[in-house]
Amino acid sequence: MQQAQPRQRGCAALDGATHNHALLGGSAACIATYPGDFAVALAAFDAVVETGTRWMPVADFFLLPGDTPQREFALEPGEVITALCIPDSAAARRSTYLKLRDRASYEFASVSVAAGLALGADGRIAALRLALGGVATIPWRLRAVEAALIGEIPTPALLREASALAMRGAAPRADNRHKLALAPRLVHRAIEQLLQGEAA
Repeated sequence: MQQAQPRQRGCAALDGATHNHALLGGSAACIATYPGDFAVALAAFDAVVETGTRWMPVADFFLLPGDTPQREFALEPGEVITALCIPDSAAARRSTYLKLRDRASYEFASVSVAAGLALGADGRIAALRLALGGVATIPWRLRAVEAALIGEIPTPALLREASALAMRGAAPRADNRHKLALAPRLVHRAIEQLLQGEAA
């Protein structure tokens, strides 16, 4: 009689401690959080990756785990990154990066946000770029939050309402539910900081 083989899992965190793991972009194979900071800013500002033979938007460069969590990037065998290009934009000219950690000695973010904002002459948000780190399997662009605020007067009530969209679609685990509240608050804080700078 043949013994059943144990099912292969791509991510030990699925059945273990999930305090620092992803609420967004996970799959049945993996919920490991993308750990870096720099790429969060690249995602926010529509960076483009050059490999020497082709260019690709950073949004296409980072791969969701799906059924193949071992493949994190859209690089073909033998390809290497040779350049990064960050397009000029009104939002990129006034930007910030905020990062929360469990302790100051920890390198990885519990939640981080890269943000850039520009106001129009009428006081409405003319340009806005937002991406989160520490909460997803890839640097996570907040297009829903951007869409809710671009073209609008940034009132306190609207900022709170729009920032809450940062966690839309989240699938929290028992140990990482605290990020559901942390992420919108940090997004809100980053936008307010940029608005105060615009008013200065």
